[in-house]
Amino acid sequence: MTLEEYNRILIEKNNAVNLTGHKTIEKSWEYNILDSLLFADVFDECENICDIGCGAGLPSVPLAIKFPNKKWTLIDSTKKKIDFINDLKIPNVRAVWTRIESFDETGFDAVTARGVAPLKDLIKYAMPKLKKGGRLFAYKGQNFQHEIDRIKYPVEQVIKRCLNDEITRYLVIISKKE
Repeated sequence: MTLEEYNRILIEKNNAVNLTGHKTIEKSWEYNILDSLLFADVFDECENICDIGCGAGLPSVPLAIKFPNKKWTLIDSTKKKIDFINDLKIPNVRAVWTRIESFDETGFDAVTARGVAPLKDLIKYAMPKLKKGGRLFAYKGQNFQHEIDRIKYPVEQVIKRCLNDEITRYLVIISKKE
């Protein structure tokens, strides 16, 4: 499957079942696909990644298409979204319908989340799923510093990238030390 095919299928299915707020191919390409790939390079050293609150597969499906040699486990509590992802039949993607609190697998190299929860909650959900040295990659908007100020966990790095002339995204990276 190509990124273009995924985007087309996402928009077609979105017309019948609400999966994303972006209703056109062009808007979806920019705000779903390109936004998901904005930080793709941080996944270079990861082999086994868990995406919590994956929704319609963002950012993980575009990343899984870009990195077919990596294993992606996608978690969401909305069945129609997990069914959509499983119907795509992407070989390196496994989508699980559950809440992250009920998901008992551990040992992931990375956990990612985009637009799921405040950083303090993401840490609570992600750290038990990561192996020692694993990293949480939290996609955040402009108010990320307010969230960082409310956590006690040390932030390894914040990466800033521009999606377009109007939108800047931030990736907050936190490593599991113990």
